[in-house]
Amino acid sequence: MTSPLWLSHHRGEGLSRCWSCCGLHVCARCSGLFPALLAVMVVEARWPAPLSRRAALALEVLLLVAGLWDVLRTQGALSIGKNWGRWLSGVGLGVVLGHAATVGHARGYADPEALFPLLTAALATLWVWDAERLRRREDSAASS
Repeated sequence: MTSPLWLSHHRGEGLSRCWSCCGLHVCARCSGLFPALLAVMVVEARWPAPLSRRAALALEVLLLVAGLWDVLRTQGALSIGKNWGRWLSGVGLGVVLGHAATVGHARGYADPEALFPLLTAALATLWVWDAERLRRREDSAASS
């Protein structure tokens, strides 16, 4: 019997990308992304962002590129990277997406500070989903 999945979308060999505790698996990247996203949204709802718009956008681009580079670099290669690196890239992506959601809610989602990271994350999500779908199709064809 396999262990239950908890905040994890990985199965089989992909469980190496998870933290494991008491038989539960937590995706390393998601365990950084979701708490950071929530924390940034809560903090920015209470206190305005201390950075200028230009500095915030530069930081967003830096964190987004670093996080997406890690996601795309490790996609399909289970042995690349360590879970702490996946967790750290998740924190960076969570900060960016939390800030983008807060800015989008306050100023409108057409604001570049909100629109750029949200669109980039959506495109990356579609790319990863499509790569995973193709991999599963190839696996099922190979096993038939």
